[in-house]
This record gives sequence, C-alpha cells and structure tokens, in this order.
Amino acid sequence: MNEHNPYRAPESEVSVDIGGGEHYQPKIFSVEGRIGRMRYWVYSILVSFMMQFVLGFGSALILGLTGSGLDSAAGFDGFGVVGVILSVVTVVAAIAVSLVFVKRRLNDVNQSGWIGLIMLVPIANLVLGLYLLFARGTVGSNKYGPEPVPNSTGVKVAFVLSLLLIVAVVTAIAVPAYSGYLEAASLQGFEVPAE
Repeated sequence: MNEHNPYRAPESEVSVDIGGGEHYQPKIFSVEGRIGRMRYWVYSILVSFMMQFVLGFGSALILGLTGSGLDSAAGFDGFGVVGVILSVVTVVAAIAVSLVFVKRRLNDVNQSGWIGLIMLVPIANLVLGLYLLFARGTVGSNKYGPEPVPNSTGVKVAFVLSLLLIVAVVTAIAVPAYSGYLEAASLQGFEVPAE
C-alpha cells in the first residue's frame, strides 16, 4: 500500500558504499576530505597545466603582445602591468591550491595538514612530495574522514596520459642532448660508441 502512494518521499542511496565501508566522492577544489595518490598526482598536474597556460598568457602581455617589449622606454604599458598582476595572482593561487592538495593527501595518510607547510622549505619539499606520491592512504575511515571512492576511469586515464606526456617531454629533451654530446665528443677526438 505504501509503495503506490504518490505523495511519499522519494528514496535513493545517500552514500556510496563499496566494500562495506563509508566512502565519499572527492571534489577537485574542495578544502576538506581526503585524496589518494593517483588523484593527488592528477589534480596537481591539472593545476600545473592551468598555471602554465595563464603564465604564458601573462608573459605574452608583458613581453610584447602590443609589440613594445621590455627594451623600449614605454614598453611597460597597461598590458604589461596586467600581465604582471595576472602572473602574480596565478602563482599565489597555484601555491594555495597545491597546499590544499597536500593537506588533503596528508589527511589521507592520517597526518595533520599543517605538515604540508614543509612544502615551502627547499629540499624538504622533495622528500615530502615523494612521500605523498608513494605512501598508501589509510584504509577505511580515519580521523580526517571517510575513505574516498576508488578512482574513476577518467582519473586513471588522466594519470596514464600525464605519465606518457612526461616521458615524451623528457625524451624530446634527452635525445637531442645526447646526440649533441656524441657529436661534440667525436669532434674532440673521443671514440664514440656505434649506434
């Protein structure tokens, strides 16, 4: 009788329950919650690409979208000022968003987000960054919230594509550099191994 009542409240699952535990769907720009290793990588790469794009646009404004450049007396015109302001705001915003990602990743390994301030210290930030990339998150809920849902196909594809892009960039830089090294070595009379 209650199933056919047109005035009853709609029913739906409020939370995603995978494997019997409490889970939640992370949102990219949320300040709260936890993110796993793969999401941390993908979110960080995404913010880095967005920052590089905006900085490129800001540099174009500074260096001569107007054709004046920095070498002329009137070179630092209104577009240049806008470019500098845009660049500074972009860098500050990227640092703030990156620190939020670090906080959420630290929360995933059941650590305080305040440890993330180490990312502002040279050398120590490399150690913490490697830890965040490789440390396994807490299974199930911890004091910072429930475990995030497993990675979606989109996150996995973005992860693989970002790794392939990094390999392609490193290869594009390393192969010509190695070829130049071999050429310079042969010109100086050193024996170069056959390819």
